[in-house]
Amino acid sequence: MLHYPTSKAAKAHHGPIGRRTVSYFPSLYWVSRELIKVHLLCLTALKTLGRNPMGSQNLLQSANLERLLFQTSLPFSSYRTSEAPLPPHPTSPQALEALRVLANLLVLHSAGRTRFAKAGGGEAIAKALAGQDGNGGSGNDADEEDVGRLFLLGRIGFLVTIDRKELVKGMVDHEDIVNSLVHVSLTARPRPNRSSTSARL
Repeated sequence: MLHYPTSKAAKAHHGPIGRRTVSYFPSLYWVSRELIKVHLLCLTALKTLGRNPMGSQNLLQSANLERLLFQTSLPFSSYRTSEAPLPPHPTSPQALEALRVLANLLVLHSAGRTRFAKAGGGEAIAKALAGQDGNGGSGNDADEEDVGRLFLLGRIGFLVTIDRKELVKGMVDHEDIVNSLVHVSLTARPRPNRSSTSARL
């Protein structure tokens, strides 16, 4: 028989837990932790399937691509509404895994690069490199944990700007991406000597 920890509030509301009557109230921490694990496993499965062009075609559908972009925590203005849920933290395992899914999609499908660009992908990448995220936060300290994300942002930024001179011009003129890249190059810390980031894509 499983016994989950109960909060003080639950005990106060339902009374002391006796030997014969046991209330099962899993702690919110335990539930959220398990949901986060499932969330990450789903994204990892999607990444694995998406390495094949046939397995990633469904992501080209507008609704599916929108859901994927939300999971990346990239700063798309369309997400910033009071009714919309908050995306994952930008350096969380879930957001990084979603960025890997997106990077694979852009490598395999030119249509994916086109749709990402039309959705404002270039602007979102430039803002992300400037330190903004899908939660409306700002400030890019380029901590060690962020270096993996910076690599993915650079990879996606390269893919979305292929044969798109006007997009590059807008990122330079309106999003000040040059200064953002200089700041990142001066402040980013080297990753520990572990398996390379590219090998995890």
